[in-house]
Amino acid sequence: MYKFRCIWICSKPLVDSFMEGFNATIFAYGQTSSGKTHTILGNKTDPGLFQLVSNQLFQHVADQVDKRYLIRCSYIEIYNEKINDLLDKSNQGLTMRRYQRKCAA
Repeated sequence: MYKFRCIWICSKPLVDSFMEGFNATIFAYGQTSSGKTHTILGNKTDPGLFQLVSNQLFQHVADQVDKRYLIRCSYIEIYNEKINDLLDKSNQGLTMRRYQRKCAA
């Protein structure tokens, strides 16, 4: 539980900013078997970030009776330069694209 509390303390400000209209991304990165999936999904006794963030988002929406919200969520995996949509099994093996961007100084 300590690990989840530490991660939640670091992630909660992102959720607060998101509810103020900013975009937010939570990115889990690490070697195989380092606990990325467990950190995001958790288990029955220790909820992961997905559940903690969802709870906070929907509690905020429920508390704001005078506003309407549109919340969009993506849950993707990038592995071997392929993108898999973990919420839609029909979007698997998507190709990562790189764009050259010119900057003016």
